[in-house]
Amino acid sequence: MRLHRPVLVALALGTVLPVSAASAATGVAAAGSAVSSATLATISVGDLAVAGQTIDGHTISVGTLSAIAQTLSQDAPAVSFVPITLDGVKKGEVTVTPQNSPKTVGGVTSGALPLNVLSASSPTATLSAAKSAAGPVSSLSASLGQASLLGLPLGLDGSVKVGSATEAAKSQAGKTLTISNVSLPSIADVLAALGIDLGKLPIDTLNGLVDSLPIDVPAMAETALAAVNTQIEAADDAYEAASADFAAKAADLQSKAAALDAALAPFTVPVETLPEGIDLPITHSEWDSLSATPAGVAVQEALKTADALDTIDDPLSAYVAAKAAYGTATGALATALAAIQPLIDDLAELVDGVLADIPLVEIGAAQVGTSALAGATKSANVTGYVSGVKVLGQDVLQTVTNNTKLDVAGLAGTVASQVNTTIAGATQALSSVLATATGLTVPAPSVKLLVKSTSTGTEGAFGTAKALVTALQVELGSATIPTQFALTDAASLPAILPTATGFKTAPLSLKVGELGESAKFRPASTTGVTPTTPGSHPATGVPAGLGIVAVIGTALAFGARRMTRSEA
Repeated sequence: MRLHRPVLVALALGTVLPVSAASAATGVAAAGSAVSSATLATISVGDLAVAGQTIDGHTISVGTLSAIAQTLSQDAPAVSFVPITLDGVKKGEVTVTPQNSPKTVGGVTSGALPLNVLSASSPTATLSAAKSAAGPVSSLSASLGQASLLGLPLGLDGSVKVGSATEAAKSQAGKTLTISNVSLPSIADVLAALGIDLGKLPIDTLNGLVDSLPIDVPAMAETALAAVNTQIEAADDAYEAASADFAAKAADLQSKAAALDAALAPFTVPVETLPEGIDLPITHSEWDSLSATPAGVAVQEALKTADALDTIDDPLSAYVAAKAAYGTATGALATALAAIQPLIDDLAELVDGVLADIPLVEIGAAQVGTSALAGATKSANVTGYVSGVKVLGQDVLQTVTNNTKLDVAGLAGTVASQVNTTIAGATQALSSVLATATGLTVPAPSVKLLVKSTSTGTEGAFGTAKALVTALQVELGSATIPTQFALTDAASLPAILPTATGFKTAPLSLKVGELGESAKFRPASTTGVTPTTPGSHPATGVPAGLGIVAVIGTALAFGARRMTRSEA
């Protein structure tokens, strides 16, 4: 990225130059506004309706703030901070003006919603506002707070610094968001939160979760996975052999039973000697049931000792032998089947162990600056860097650019398209692998990184500049989990409802770092009237309250320039 020198100078110096009465134009007063706003994190669970049952959606926003400095009216500069907004209801809102500035706001907690769907704790924040000689100034600094989704903690390490200022020459809003080790829960935790039991998934699906996803499997785990798969293959071969033998013995028994039925069919005994439930002609199954009672045994003995019934001896012996062989084959098949399940459990445990170390999404570090300047020149910028962005374990920046760190301005055009394609490939792989378990549907998570827009323009006599960016956005649609693949306690999990064939989950979403800057400015006219800023007096030096904006502007300018050189 290459920043033009005039933009660098404006960002680095424009916020600290004093404005004297002599430098202001005469006539209609210069006026403008600068607004720096942000929401540090927003987590949502969507509505879910299944077969007459419903789960209401919920949304929590952590740390919604707005810093305003304007000369369009007599209103004082102000900073507002809403620690927690739960389903549109603000909790602990604080507004700071020059009369009560500065002020530090303590953290506020939402408490867990029903079924532990969502919870959050806001960060502490320091707010200040001043109306000095040069013009109104407002600023705020805060960390990112804490949040939990479906009982799973979300890593939100980082901080934000915000400032806005309007003076006789321009309006400017600026912000710096710093992120370190921000991560979503692991793949294993996400699947469990959706009610999926890895131990019940087919073997091919389990192996696909480590073979088809772009994850690095530790050497020790890879060796263990190979060993248990070898054991599963051997056990499966034994089961196949036992199944074939069982099928052969079952066919032989059926044949021998038919031969015994044919031998027994011509012969009769006095009906009154037959036990209850036995009719003529006697079949092989009835022969077997005769063994259950003394009367039945007496009938069997009578038939076997009758000279006229010698013809049943051979078919009966063959039937008895076939039945014994069938019983042995049945036991062998059950033993072979029982040997497989513990091995599948071992495979599932190994896969779970690998996936437990792979967050769905993580960002190693990022610094995102947004600025909007309206004055003699207009500019809107999103600057900074991002590094260590991993989706399902894949470093997407390294994959696309051969560098794990990227200038924010470089995440545009072809590079942005390639990054999005790489992310989509990884998330679709997860969805496709899970779909190999019949009836299991987990939509591919949507992951968007640094969605941004900038614009400059005019609104009547005002020049305008706007910059918007969302650092990270993740969405997961509703999943369908058949009963055979569900955890035994799936019905008690948050944001899940039972269906006729299993369970369905509510859609989920997360946004981290929604940042916005807006500046508008109208220069003074030259009609011969000396204006004054409403509520202020001519400036004679640098206003102390403007320091935070100066720091932000300088950091953005020189940080971006230094980063540009290092990236080059």
